[in-house]
Amino acid sequence: MAINLDVLIEQAKLRRDAALKAVEAEFQETVKSVELIRRLAAEDPMPDPTPATLKESARKVVGGLVGREFTVLTVAEILRARYPDLQFENPTLSGTLARLAEEGEAEVLLLGAGRRPTVYRRNDGSETKLKESAEPEVKPSADDEEAPF
Repeated sequence: MAINLDVLIEQAKLRRDAALKAVEAEFQETVKSVELIRRLAAEDPMPDPTPATLKESARKVVGGLVGREFTVLTVAEILRARYPDLQFENPTLSGTLARLAEEGEAEVLLLGAGRRPTVYRRNDGSETKLKESAEPEVKPSADDEEAPF
């Protein structure tokens, strides 16, 4: 049984290229987050006293992001820069942002799945539908009426 080394090399190159592409995408997201933090720091150079709860802190940060897209990582970086004494874990912040979205203070633009984060935007009063969802919404048609029991 002969092993085709050229095929193995090509497969390894394809895996390498895919991994490099993923790393580059993550790097670009990090650069965007850092640039956003720079802009926000320039707009609000004086740090506020740390609010009492994570939700209050997140609400203040999200309130300054009107019209901007953000993820949990973006808000976490801003919180850590603005409120260095505030202790939290990213999964806890993720739940907090989800509650803010449920309460109408932010809207979900892209529902996250796996390693892809949920993308939010500060709710400015206009309604926006999800761009993509892990579970697409299914609307019943007139033919799908339930029979009474």
